[in-house]
Amino acid sequence: MDKKYHDFYVEKLIDACRPIIKKVRKKYWVEATIILCALFIALISLAMFLSSCFSADKPFAENIEKTLKVDNTDVIVVEIAGAVKKPGVYDLKPNQRLKDLLNLAGGLSENAEKGYFYRNYNQARLISDQEKIYIPSSWEINAGLFQESVQNFDYLSPKTMSFYQETDDNPEIININTATIEEIDTLPGVGKSIGQKIIDHRPYRSIDELLDNKIVNTGVFEKIKDSISIN
Repeated sequence: MDKKYHDFYVEKLIDACRPIIKKVRKKYWVEATIILCALFIALISLAMFLSSCFSADKPFAENIEKTLKVDNTDVIVVEIAGAVKKPGVYDLKPNQRLKDLLNLAGGLSENAEKGYFYRNYNQARLISDQEKIYIPSSWEINAGLFQESVQNFDYLSPKTMSFYQETDDNPEIININTATIEEIDTLPGVGKSIGQKIIDHRPYRSIDELLDNKIVNTGVFEKIKDSISIN
């Protein structure tokens, strides 16, 4: 603080306290001295604060706002709903992940479809501000409200989330002898790695060769057998 301001406030303080000092009895001198010192320190602190606010290049209001500004960038707000024990809105740090949010929500509830969750949700992914995450229950899965993405079984290139999809009552039949890898990739449970194996073992005389040659397992074959052909 400028010396002239310092001298000014000290002089004013002494003038204000002089009548009080004269009236104070001798036995209260110690108490009075402590009070005066506290007032002096408070006055100096106030003067320094006002001096910093009245800088030459910035208006008073702007300096006050900068001085009192609170930084909230270290908090993000997200919502989790559905089949969790404690659904709601939670405050997280920007570097926290789905696993952290799930722990705050108490974990999956008893009616959650755990197999679907672990296949379709990447617990290691970072959470974004204002995001809402919904965990479907078993009855919602069984009712067909949520379906697996066909890519979720290709663990060389997994998707982190699956989305609501409309069912196709008349799926296109794919010729495994002539289809491209992109077309084969649309089959449920078949990703690009399995699709490439199907192409590498051409030609086929029967779709059963996919199972006989162990190109796909029984579960995948049951899903795709009605959607493929050899001609």
